[in-house]
Amino acid sequence: MDRVICIGSTDLDIFFYTKEGIVVQHRGDLLRRRLIGFERSAKILAQDLKLRHGGSAANAALSFARLGIPAGLISAVGDDAIGAEELRYLRKNHVGTSHMQVIPGAATNFSLILTALPGSDHVIFLHHGSSDKMQVSDRTFRSMNASWLYVTSLGHNWKSQFATLLRYLDRSNAKLTWNPGALQLKGPVKVLKSCIRKTTVLLVNYDETLELLVRLTGRTKYRTPARASSELSRFGADYTMVTHGREGAYLAHEGRVVHRAAWVGKTVNKTGAGDAFGSGFVAGLILYRHDIHRALSLAVSNSHFVVQSIGAQTGLLTRHTLNRVKWS
Repeated sequence: MDRVICIGSTDLDIFFYTKEGIVVQHRGDLLRRRLIGFERSAKILAQDLKLRHGGSAANAALSFARLGIPAGLISAVGDDAIGAEELRYLRKNHVGTSHMQVIPGAATNFSLILTALPGSDHVIFLHHGSSDKMQVSDRTFRSMNASWLYVTSLGHNWKSQFATLLRYLDRSNAKLTWNPGALQLKGPVKVLKSCIRKTTVLLVNYDETLELLVRLTGRTKYRTPARASSELSRFGADYTMVTHGREGAYLAHEGRVVHRAAWVGKTVNKTGAGDAFGSGFVAGLILYRHDIHRALSLAVSNSHFVVQSIGAQTGLLTRHTLNRVKWS
């Protein structure tokens, strides 16, 4: 079985639910089309508050492990109680932690997920404490034998870390899945292009795709999700996956675009939907010998069950619940 090493953040997620926000359509800005607003200087009351394990890389690692695919995690936590709990939780769920880093004096990452009720519109406030101090060097990969690297958002020194990852890819047969974070999306165009060329699976949502295309092409014209995925695929990734919420996903591969609709159902919380979809797709490529239709079915189903629960990891499919996958 392929071994997947996930690289990126491990967080404590704080879910804050309130009825006091309003959702505003903002059509004048291509990159900020839907906003959540609050009264200035107001005290905002929570209708509910929950704490869950999270972080994009940890979410993906848990997803692979639960599907029976050996997974390890390169991430960093602080030397605090939250960090100790995250390590205990990962080991309990069979995620390899031998490459985890404990940063003295740093606070473990946390995210505040603010959700405007009713509905599931949300915004995420991030605190990168320990992850900004994570070190990724050639020594990190010296004894590693990974078939896949699954890279999510990285800290401020991401360019040097990515250079290390690319050197590992050059001397191994590993494949790269890349789900770029905010810092990477704003990176130098030359660096972005070189990273995408080395990527096997590129995972981005529609808004991120538009942002990337503006950066890469210099053109701000409107593109449909299908058109955007096709255009982005020209920069070299083998599989270019563009997710678009309830509309589903658009996969550009070998010169064609395949659309897979989302599995419509009850949505409790959208956090982690993208991580579940991306890891589900890569797991499907591994489990089903690069059958993109079965991989897409697993991705859609994994995401569907995650959004039905609070937390990015609660509803993840396991190898014992694959019978719940909606094959189509």
